[in-house]
Amino acid sequence: MNPKLNSRPAKPRIKKLRVNSVISSVNPLSIVVYVYKQTHANSDKKSN
Repeated sequence: MNPKLNSRPAKPRIKKLRVNSVISSVNPLSIVVYVYKQTHANSDKKSN
């Protein structure tokens, strides 16, 4: 068995999984940040 041949096709799959995990972890954070900014913008307008 050649480990090199087995490792080559596995690398792109790992990258895709990492990208998917990053996107899935970033999306909820971006939504939370967006809502957080919106609520603070609304509270700032009310205070002013």
